[in-house]
This record gives sequence, structure tokens and C-alpha cells, in this order.
Amino acid sequence: MSTARLSASDITTELRSALAEGGWLPAVTQAAGPGPLSAGAPLSEIACALRTHSNAIMLPSAAADLLERAAQAVTAAQQLEPDGADLYGQLGAAFAYLVQAHRAFLIASAVHQEHV
Repeated sequence: MSTARLSASDITTELRSALAEGGWLPAVTQAAGPGPLSAGAPLSEIACALRTHSNAIMLPSAAADLLERAAQAVTAAQQLEPDGADLYGQLGAAFAYLVQAHRAFLIASAVHQEHV
């Protein structure tokens, strides 16, 4: 088991990945979302994309709420020192919300499939 933690840069890359071409959010929201982000998108674009995806009608409310929280955490991270612990904490919170949103979406999709 690896005990190495992700760096702030790694977390930012993971956030971009979820929003990039082939990421789970553009795949789910399709035309209702902002489209895929570039590999070098700044935090401001990541926050905006998360917020836009959170408003997509096809997302369950639990996932949408978590994406909004992720957007808020990324927005807060923009105001912090580039290599500080607070930045790491905000980006980590955003990533945690993103992972929880993905799980909420998968659970809601599975429940929906059972009732179809």
C-alpha cells in the first residue's frame, strides 16, 4: 500500500482530468455541460466548469450539490499562496467532493436502472 500523498499539482491534474475530454463529467452532462477542459486550464476555469456541470439537469441533486462544493473549494484555493498548506487543503477538499459526486452519480444511476 502506497502512503505517498498527492501534491497540489497532482490534485489539480486529477480535477482537470475529470473535466477533460473523456472525463466522467463531460460524458455525463454532454451538451448541458461546458465541454471538456484543456490540460492546462487554470483554477478559475476549473471552478467555472464544476459550477456549470453542477447545474446540469441530468445530475442527481446529491451529485450537483457536491460539485458546487467542489467549485467553491477551487474558488477559495485561487486566493491562496501557490505552495501553502491552505491551498493543498482547499484542493484536497475539492477533489474529495468531486470523488463523492462521482459516487453519488453512480449510485443514483444504479438505483434508476433497477427501477427501469
